[in-house]
Amino acid sequence: MALPVGASGFAWKALNRLPSAAERISGSRSTVIPAAAGIGGELSRSKHIVGLLWSVKPILRARRAKDIGGDGRLRLAVSRRSALAGRMPAMPKPLVVQKYGGSSVANADRIRRVAARVARERASGCELVVVVSAMGDTTDELLALAGAITDEPDPRELDMLLATGEHQSATLLSMALHALGVPAIALSGAQAGITTDGNYGKARIAGIDTQRIVSEIEAGRVVIVAGFQGQSVREPHLSEITTLGRGGSDTSGVALAAALEADRCQIFTDVRGIYTADPRLVPEARQLGVISYEEMMELAHQGAQVMQVRAVELGWVNNVVIEVLSSFE
Repeated sequence: MALPVGASGFAWKALNRLPSAAERISGSRSTVIPAAAGIGGELSRSKHIVGLLWSVKPILRARRAKDIGGDGRLRLAVSRRSALAGRMPAMPKPLVVQKYGGSSVANADRIRRVAARVARERASGCELVVVVSAMGDTTDELLALAGAITDEPDPRELDMLLATGEHQSATLLSMALHALGVPAIALSGAQAGITTDGNYGKARIAGIDTQRIVSEIEAGRVVIVAGFQGQSVREPHLSEITTLGRGGSDTSGVALAAALEADRCQIFTDVRGIYTADPRLVPEARQLGVISYEEMMELAHQGAQVMQVRAVELGWVNNVVIEVLSSFE
C-alpha cells in the first residue's frame, strides 16, 4: 500500500536534456542500474520494484547534463569553486551536505543527537552544510492553526508562517552545536542565497548564490540552512519569502550540494532500509542496496516518501552523489 505524497514545489525549469545513462560506482559499493527512460510520463524500468521506499544507504549517481543555464536551464549563480576563485584553489577538506527530516529533529533530545552526529562528522575532517526541516509535525500544526483563523489564508502570509518552522529547527541545532564547542551559524533560505521564481506555496528554485555559505565555511563554521524556502527574485528589494512545497527540504539539500559542488549529499530519515515493499506490511519484502534515479523517481511518484521526486531529478541532472541514511543508527 502506498502512502500519498503531498504537493511538491520544485522542478528544474528545463529537463529537456537528461543524462544518457547512470555511471557505475567503483569500489565495494553496488553499481547504479542504467537509466532507460527520460523524466516525465510513465517510467518503465521499475516494474519489479513496488510498494514503499525505505532508506538504507543507496548511492544515486548519474552523468551531469552540460551547459546548465545556457538554454533556459537553471543556473546556480556561484558555485563553490567560482566563489573561491582568486582566493584559494579548493577547500582542503571534503564538503558534505546533510539534510535532516522533521522526525530527526522532532524534539530537543533528537536535535542534540543530530548535533552530536554533525560534530563527529566534522571531527573526521569534513566541512559541513546542514539543511533541516521543521520539527516533527510543526508544518501540519501551523497549517491547522492558519485554518483555524481563516478558511482561505493569504498565500504570502501562509509562506511567512510556514517558513518559521525551519527557522526554529536551524537555530536550535546551531545552539546545540555551540553547546558542544562546535562553531556554527543558522541561515534562512534567503540568507543562504537561495532564490525562487516567487510562486507562493509551490516555488521553484531560480538560482543559488553560495558566497555567504562559502565565507562562513572559510571562517570555520558549520552552516545550518533552513530548508523548504527561498527569496523571490520577482522584487528582490522586498525580500519576499516563498516555500517550495511538501518535501522541499530535500530539494534544498540537493540543490545546495549541486551549487557547492559537494562531495556528496546525505539525506537522513527515520527508517533503516530500502525495501521492495513496506516490511511492516509485507514480511517477504527485500532490502535494496542500491537503486537507479529512474526507479527511485517512479517509486516516489507511486507514493514512497523517502525523497521528493524533484530532488531526485535535480540530483540526476547535476551529478550529485546522494546517500540516504537513517538518523537513528
